[in-house]
Amino acid sequence: MKLKVKIDFKEYFHLLLRLTYKKFPIRFFTLTVLFVLFIGIVTTLLSLMLSKPERLYNGMTTSILGLVLASLPMLNIYLSAKRVYKTEKILNKEVEYEFTEEMLHVRGDTFHTALRLDSLLKTVKMKDWLLIHETKLKAFLIPMRYLDEEKYKKLMEILPHKK
Repeated sequence: MKLKVKIDFKEYFHLLLRLTYKKFPIRFFTLTVLFVLFIGIVTTLLSLMLSKPERLYNGMTTSILGLVLASLPMLNIYLSAKRVYKTEKILNKEVEYEFTEEMLHVRGDTFHTALRLDSLLKTVKMKDWLLIHETKLKAFLIPMRYLDEEKYKKLMEILPHKK
């Protein structure tokens, strides 16, 4: 079975966001920062309503700190995604995946990779993506829009499902 896949930057960025915010420490950090932001906004509003200018500075400082801290992980993900997307040919060019009973061939303009299917670590289906993990840190990305129900079922018969 052959698939031709082209991933655009927006799709890739959204995938990285989803994978990053799936992890508990990042979720906990984000919720904590949002709580700090909420406290800052409440303090600012109360200072304005009660006419206490000395507390207005504290509330505004906390709000700004919360905004900065809340945006740092997203900014980091965006900049990393942009750098990787520009340099990795498998992401920014059209890639052809060919699945046989024993092998996975990945071809692009400037590269060709062949892997035995039994050497793949696992296959993960997400809402919009199929991730075929070669290692814990490297996966082949296939947007689900390239797979209709029939192709997906055929692919799942071929690919390993190790956890």
